[in-house]
Amino acid sequence: MKITKEKDELVIRLPLTQKENNCYMDEKDLRDVHNLIGVCNKKKNEYTISQLCDLSYKGAQQEGMPYIFLEDEQELEEVCRKCGLSIWYK
Repeated sequence: MKITKEKDELVIRLPLTQKENNCYMDEKDLRDVHNLIGVCNKKKNEYTISQLCDLSYKGAQQEGMPYIFLEDEQELEEVCRKCGLSIWYK
């Protein structure tokens, strides 16, 4: 993550990919995997862009910390479509 100030705006840059987390593989063999996921939680009325925790050594992924809270499902879907992010629906 890179945080900067540009004029009167705070700019946060989040990488779209990360190296997979697999301690059983050589570092040179690790693939790039998604770093972010859209999460639509209608029960809690929360729509977020969250960290995607790669657990490929277990054959799994899990939702991590939310980075950005969006207004509604429509905004979440629009942002995810523009950025190429998948959405998990809860």
